[in-house]
Amino acid sequence: MQPVDHPAQAAFQKPANDHAGRLIEFAGLKGSKIGGAMVSPRHANYIVNVGGATGADILELMDLIQREVQRKVGIHLDPEIRVIGR
Repeated sequence: MQPVDHPAQAAFQKPANDHAGRLIEFAGLKGSKIGGAMVSPRHANYIVNVGGATGADILELMDLIQREVQRKVGIHLDPEIRVIGR
């Protein structure tokens, strides 16, 4: 279920034969936070703004998620969003 308490955005595309949220949760990242950006405790494929999240916070959290999922399960997650001007 997608979060409703804070502004949120789905972070990653669905990988073949799995779900990004399940992989992120399996990697132990549910609730992980950088600055004001947090992996939703409701649905791990959503990044929520819990107050004052910057674009840099969100991108850093997405990088952490990609690294940890790759390291723990060997699957690269592709962003759902398009980053412009990084």
